[in-house]
Amino acid sequence: TIRRLHQAGQVRRALTYGETPVFTTAWLLRQAGVGPQSYVMDLAAGRGRALIGARSLGARAAGFEIAGEHVQAAAEILSSVGIELRQEDGATVDLAGASHIYVAWSHFAPNTTARFVVHFEGTAVGTRFVTVGAPIEHEAFPQLSAHNVLFTWGTATAFVHEHRPPKA
Repeated sequence: TIRRLHQAGQVRRALTYGETPVFTTAWLLRQAGVGPQSYVMDLAAGRGRALIGARSLGARAAGFEIAGEHVQAAAEILSSVGIELRQEDGATVDLAGASHIYVAWSHFAPNTTARFVVHFEGTAVGTRFVTVGAPIEHEAFPQLSAHNVLFTWGTATAFVHEHRPPKA
C-alpha cells in the first residue's frame, strides 16, 4: 500500500482513516440529488460505507481505494449487494458515466487534492460532487450547498458542487 501511495504522489497522512456512517452519506447524497437513476463513484472509498449509502437510495455504486487492505476486507461482501470496490487510485479512474462523485479528502495533501480537481475537469457537465473536509476550489465547480454532518471522528463540513464550466 505504501508503494502505491508513493507512486500516486501521496503521503502517508492521506491514509488516515475514519468510517463514514451510512446514514450520513445517504443524507448527503440525497442533498446532492442522488436517486435510482444515479451512478455514484467514491474515489477514496475505504471499506465502502458511502457506497452503501448510495445503494440505499437506489443508485448504482462503485468505489476506488488505494489501500488494498480495505478493499480485501469489503469487496466480496459489497459485490453481493451490487457494489463494486476496486483497489485503484481515485485520481486516475475513468469517471465516464458517473452522475455523482463522492470523495472524503479531509486528510489529502494539497498536491493530491489538486490532482483530483484536474481529474474532475474531465467529467460531464452537470456531474455533482460531494466533498468532505474542504470545497472544490475551481471556478468550473460552483458550490451548491454546505452541510455540517456527523462522521466517526466528529462533525465535518461536506460540500455539494456541480460541474459547470464558466461561460466564455
